Amino acid sequence: MVELILATKDHRTDLDGPLKVEKSWIVDADLIGFARDWRQNAENIRREFAHVSDGEWVAGRRAFLEAFAARRPFYCVPANEERFGDLARRHAQLEMLALSNPGASP
Repeated sequence: MVELILATKDHRTDLDGPLKVEKSWIVDADLIGFARDWRQNAENIRREFAHVSDGEWVAGRRAFLEAFAARRPFYCVPANEERFGDLARRHAQLEMLALSNPGASP
């Protein structure tokens, strides 16, 4: 069980070994917020990291989003990638824009 939870730490898509299928679904579930309302997802994640200063948050979140916006595939499970991958990458880009222009609405 610990292996499944740890798979969400780095969100790798090149999973292998025991529980590969299960890890793939867990990683995709952890990232599904990118395919939904990106503003709400961003607010939820920010609350999770409320202990981080705004400056550190923006720098860290931007680095995370840049990596994920360029990620191919975004999701581990091919059906999830086909259905949600492009949308998730677009939402990552929109959140990066929002971080660059806090008062503007993309």
